[in-house]
Amino acid sequence: MADNIWNNSDADNDGNNPNNYSLVRVPTTGDTMLFDNTSDANCTFSGNISCDAINVTSVYDGDIDFNDFDISTTGNETYDGTGELKRGTGTNTCGGNFDDKDQGTVTSESSTVVLNGTAKNLISSSSRSFWNLTIDGSITLDAATFSRAQVLNDLVVNGGKSFTLNENFRLLDAAVAATATNNGTIDGAQPFSMRGVGSILNQNGIFTAPLEVQNGSQISGGTYGGTVLLEQHSGIRTSTLGTAGGQTLTFQGAVTIQSDTPSTHRIDLSTHNPDLVFQDDVTLQELSGTLVWDKGTGINSITGAANLSLDFNNKAIEDLVINKTAGDVTLTGWIQTDSFTGTSTGTGSFDPNGQTIAVAGNCDWAAAFLFNLDADSMDGCMWTVGGNWTADGQTLNAVAPWYLQVDGTAVASGTGEVEYCDGSGYTKIDASTGPWVNGGNNSNWNFGVIINQLQGANLGADLYNGALAI
Repeated sequence: MADNIWNNSDADNDGNNPNNYSLVRVPTTGDTMLFDNTSDANCTFSGNISCDAINVTSVYDGDIDFNDFDISTTGNETYDGTGELKRGTGTNTCGGNFDDKDQGTVTSESSTVVLNGTAKNLISSSSRSFWNLTIDGSITLDAATFSRAQVLNDLVVNGGKSFTLNENFRLLDAAVAATATNNGTIDGAQPFSMRGVGSILNQNGIFTAPLEVQNGSQISGGTYGGTVLLEQHSGIRTSTLGTAGGQTLTFQGAVTIQSDTPSTHRIDLSTHNPDLVFQDDVTLQELSGTLVWDKGTGINSITGAANLSLDFNNKAIEDLVINKTAGDVTLTGWIQTDSFTGTSTGTGSFDPNGQTIAVAGNCDWAAAFLFNLDADSMDGCMWTVGGNWTADGQTLNAVAPWYLQVDGTAVASGTGEVEYCDGSGYTKIDASTGPWVNGGNNSNWNFGVIINQLQGANLGADLYNGALAI
């Protein structure tokens, strides 16, 4: 690879004039286009360029204007000059490492930068914005030094390609609604952040990097493998989940939704009605201001195998389904939901943890739905059910009162056991068909005629809890 040095010999500042280079040819295959202090004259291209590499050194203080033409290299592009780099409206394709972090000024205009190298690095910063950035290789946002990159219009990760975040990346809404389209893989330990009214389209991609969404940005259907933070920052106060037609968003990492400024922060699920699947902790917080959950018609499902906690901060949410293959679910805040369905098929359990669960419609506990078996598991919790309630063989342990208030029908089938449940003032709970075992201290339950527990070797021995429970 030969250095082809910019010298502006004809003094016309034309980057496509062969006389303006040391090898008396426009940089081409086998050449590195080199800008040093041989000439500090500005360089403006009058046509497309394709060469091996571009190296703008720190001693070059002229301006470089791609002037709406396409610039491509098979190798590295390094911009360390003290002048201005104007990208124009063309496409800049780089097959090697791309580094513009130390360039004096970068003006993105409406250009597109395409990175198509394999195992290559992107080194940029928040003051070196890309208008459009396309990942068509395996690219790592390097964290050797502070190098946060940001895109103002469109980020595209093509299918089978990867963008690894070892430094924070930002999709920043400018004059338009910025969009990230992920058909490949976005991974790494550092966050992908979105500000403004942008959106991420992740239906066909793998997204495992942490995600931070602020100021009205929209998340579409797909799977998000890292932690997710939805918050307000400034400007528009709405974050939207899902896109038209209704989609499923699966969150494999912990999800935190919070208001953190003194105004109203709305999470909009009523526009697109997505289904939400949570496989890790869910936390709604009002650190400052008010958090509003705009209900849609979708379903909130709790799945997976990890232990997790739920705190919906007493916000009214859509239907809630607990369907775990393993791992425990612990409530850490009140829940208001349109309906509650427990259908878990694994070994995990549900711990109400003394919280209130207000169900506007029906509440159903299927046979495989397990409650925590600690002796005081149900203590202090309150279930209010506006519709019908069914249970099938649960064990509901308590050493202090808990409450079950059902307005519709209330039927406990299968072989279950309950204690310290107060259902007084509402529908009498029919547990006679199982029959369920009356563990004692229950109110407004019908257990039928059963013998609770025999003490001794024959029917004439002392009986536990007064022999017969009616």
